[in-house]
Amino acid sequence: INGKKLCVIIILAALVAGRVFYLFYYMGVQEEKALIACQKIEKSSVEEIDDCYLYLSVEYPNLEYCEMIQGEAVKNTCYAVIGQDGKDPAICQKISDQANRDICYLNVADNLSDSGLCSSIGEEYTRKMCEENAGGGIFDFLDG
Repeated sequence: INGKKLCVIIILAALVAGRVFYLFYYMGVQEEKALIACQKIEKSSVEEIDDCYLYLSVEYPNLEYCEMIQGEAVKNTCYAVIGQDGKDPAICQKISDQANRDICYLNVADNLSDSGLCSSIGEEYTRKMCEENAGGGIFDFLDG
């Protein structure tokens, strides 16, 4: 496990109910079985279901898992996690909160070495940092 995934797993461990974390991390179930497990969680536990799909999206990057998340904050986190390593600015457009959307564009601009994407960043300091450094590997620390 690389440093980024380990960090995300630790954060998710704090968020995810014990049985979901146990199921995925310790048992190492495959993607299909994990998806079935998420679908079997009691419908009354929206937060637990959301955390389950968030974990799936981290372990098996897939936007479809983000779409299954009901809570806006968790959904934004899901898109941000997938966008972090991505090369598709369309992912960033799905993020509803400006700060996470800006960070997503920052990472995608760096991944694509495309400073033109920096104009999509709303916060001035982050936009300038992006324009000055996109493609220069300055954001590689996020990859662990």
